Amino acid sequence: MYSSIWKNGFLPDEHTRYKVKATNKDFQLLVKRLGLLIHTPERKYTDDKSWLNWRGKAQDPFDENKEVKKESEWNPSDDVTTTYVKQEGDSWTLLKYEDGFIYYLYINH
Repeated sequence: MYSSIWKNGFLPDEHTRYKVKATNKDFQLLVKRLGLLIHTPERKYTDDKSWLNWRGKAQDPFDENKEVKKESEWNPSDDVTTTYVKQEGDSWTLLKYEDGFIYYLYINH
């Protein structure tokens, strides 16, 4: 299991990532439990669509203008066609299943 959590501490900004070895059945149960829908190019969002990415926009806690580099353990493909999404206001929940792993990304900005 891989996890990475960053919180601003002052603002409600948060960036959480999990990578867990699991079955596709586990993934489907999680999609249902979280109420996520598959992303499609036609799907409308109320927030800037640039947040819909697996690179994330995590910030270095010591420098808010510097993007954190992706760790080697966090290695989902950039492809969002198999991504399940829930977007509410400034919050994004992304989930995908690749190579026997569930990738979970939560961003609140």
